[in-house]
Formats: sequence, structure tokens, C-alpha cells
Amino acid sequence: MQHQFRQFATALALAGALGSAACSGTSSSMNPTSPSALSSASGGSNFSPNPDETPTCETDPTLPECEVLSGRFTGGGFQFDDSGAKVTRGFTIHCDNTLTNNLEVNWGGGNNFHIDKESLTGVVCTRPVDPTPPQAGVSRIEATSPGTCNKAPATINFILEDHGEPGTNDRAQLIITGSAPGCSLNISLRTISGGNIQAHFDQPHKN
Repeated sequence: MQHQFRQFATALALAGALGSAACSGTSSSMNPTSPSALSSASGGSNFSPNPDETPTCETDPTLPECEVLSGRFTGGGFQFDDSGAKVTRGFTIHCDNTLTNNLEVNWGGGNNFHIDKESLTGVVCTRPVDPTPPQAGVSRIEATSPGTCNKAPATINFILEDHGEPGTNDRAQLIITGSAPGCSLNISLRTISGGNIQAHFDQPHKN
């Protein structure tokens, strides 16, 4: 009986030693938190999940609201720049150059900018928000255009966003750079102070 007990105790000791050696191994396959183990579990070495990151058009252009669309924008109104000066604008802008475009900006006691009607570049029209009412296939346009400011060459980068009626939540960005005195304007994307930005379906093009 004592002999059997000693054999049983020896077997237990041997099993414990083997288990301890296995648990202390340095192989990454034995360590569930090692880089290769994480890579294998995630399906690839490039996997870098970030559950706190909200997808945007910059990080995921395949989002439905990031599809480049056609349409046009009309409206007017005003905003205030960082110095408190009132900046007014009026526009009819298309998402392409098949039809002519108009955008005029006035500010600072006489400064005036007009776009070149047929030279929009980098135009991107999307629908990140619902502009209804009325219905429209787009709600945001971003573009760059050459033009004239105080009768000298200048450039504008602008964003117009329609957030539905009555227009109190519409947003705009106006950045103008020019060679003439006074031709520097920087209004970051913000809610407009007055007026309206109206998105529309594209209108039929005439040859």
C-alpha cells in the first residue's frame, strides 16, 4: 500500500513539473498577448482596431455619405470673420463646369472678390447630411477657384453646406488670398450668421 502511494505521489510531482515548464515557455504561441499571437487572432499583422475612432470621408471614402455627386447650390447671406467684420456673399455654384458659376464676396468696407466663372478646380460634392426640405441629391460642396479681388488676381477655397430649412444651421467656409491690399480673408467652417445656403438637384445641361 505504501509503495502504491509513493508511486502516485511521484506521478503527481512529475505532472506538476511538466505543467510548470510549459507555462513558463518563451514561445509567442504560448503567450496570448504577444504580437504574433495578436496578429494571428486578428487575421493579419496590419490589424489595428480603434473602436473609439469615428469613420470619416478622409479615413473611409467608401461611406455612403462620401460618394461624389452632382448638383448645384444657390444662396446668399453673411458671416462675421474673427475680427468681427461682416462678410456678405451670393452665389450660384454647380458641381461641374458645364454651366457657369458665380460667387461674389464683399467685406471690410469695400473689399470685393469675384470667382472666374468657369475655372473651379478640385470640386467635391457630397451628401453628409439630409438637406431636406426641399429634396436635393447633395448637401455640401468644396472647391477652389481663381478670381479677382479688388481687381487683382486672387484665389478662393470655399465650403458650402445646406443643413435644411430655414437655414439657421447652414455652414460655410471662405478663405481668400490675393495680391491686392485687403485681399486676405479667412473664415473657417462655421454656422452662417444670416441668409441661406440651398442645395438643389442638377439642372439639365444644354449643349
